[in-house]
Formats: sequence, C-alpha cells, structure tokens
Amino acid sequence: MVFYKVYQTAKQRPEALSTCTGDASFLHFPQPTNEQENIFYYDLINPSVENGDYSNSNSAIWLDISKANSWSNWVATPSSSSSTYYTTMVFKTGERDRNWNRVPTYHSYYFVCTAVFK
Repeated sequence: MVFYKVYQTAKQRPEALSTCTGDASFLHFPQPTNEQENIFYYDLINPSVENGDYSNSNSAIWLDISKANSWSNWVATPSSSSSTYYTTMVFKTGERDRNWNRVPTYHSYYFVCTAVFK
C-alpha cells in the first residue's frame, strides 16, 4: 500500500524533507524502483501542471535515491557534478519523458511525500 501527499508550496530540498518528516516520521521523498512507479509519481503532479494549478517554473518532484536501486531513469546526459549542492529531482514541467535530472538543492520546487507499507 502506498500513501502520498502532494504539496502545493514550492520549497528547497531540505525544507521540503523537513516538512515531510514533520507531518509524519514515516514520510519521505519518492524512490521509484521501476518505470510503473516512475509514471505513478509523474502523474501525481502532471495533471495539476496541465490544469494550471502549479507555476511552470516550479513544477517538479524531489526524489530520494539514497538507497541502491537497480532501476534508474536519468536524462541521456546527466550532470557530471558530484558537488553536495546537487541532488536529484524528477520530471520538470515539459519533460514528458519523465527523466530524472540533477539540480541544486537550493532550488525550490513543489514536492510529494510518500510512505510505502508492505
């Protein structure tokens, strides 16, 4: 069973994660492990984007890829930066291929918090 909460306030990654865990200790950023899950998280935000609920410049979902995962969906040419100021996010508005991109943690984006119970 998957629970999720879509936030309509753009925040930097540290603030967004703090909001997740502040709402419930078991909430975290999504970590898609296959294409179906990736599409699921994309679709959580994409309809809102298309309906004009989110501003185009701030539409994205922060990801948690801190755990090893055999599946990924990086853009064809991901950033080679290994700086700790970079982290991951998924599908900015207009990126219909649902690829993951590297962005600085100080950018602000809308976000989703999730919990998976098995």
